[in-house]
Amino acid sequence: TNLRCAMLYKNVPDRRKYRNSGREDGGGACIAALNRQEKRQLREQYEHVIEVCVQMKRDIVGADEYDLGRRRTLNLGHTFGHAVEQCSDFSLLHGEAVAIGMATVTRAAVKRGICGEETLARLLDILHRYGLPTETGYELDKLYEAELVDKKISGGKMHLIVPEKIGQVRMETIPVEALRDWMQD
Repeated sequence: TNLRCAMLYKNVPDRRKYRNSGREDGGGACIAALNRQEKRQLREQYEHVIEVCVQMKRDIVGADEYDLGRRRTLNLGHTFGHAVEQCSDFSLLHGEAVAIGMATVTRAAVKRGICGEETLARLLDILHRYGLPTETGYELDKLYEAELVDKKISGGKMHLIVPEKIGQVRMETIPVEALRDWMQD
């Protein structure tokens, strides 16, 4: 999938391809790669960003084949992104929904003192620069309902990946009931 994705990007920077590139490469890895390359022109970055994301994911997945530790960090933005995706009836691309999820969880992390405003500002700048959405108009109750079917819920708890700064995340285990509060921040 990732090699095919890279080949698609070689010449065509459109919504369906670029915005969805992070779908299986891990939001955090892609944002870290984008951050390193932010001074280059966007079109010149595509192939390099995808290559770096694929390498980062390969290394992480290879070291955690069963998704029990560090591999979970690739899910930054996915928890809330999947709910957004479902509420959109899948009219949003996965990468767009994950971008909204990354912005949402980062806003919540700022509110809780887990990361600083500068992290949120940089993330939003990067997402906006690439034309990705950072907010949703879906009702909180519908998002929460969609979230309740997430496979990461176990024993009434959710393992939520939360940014501490660009390129660094941690896992917060929260009660399912607390998801609504995290989603509205």
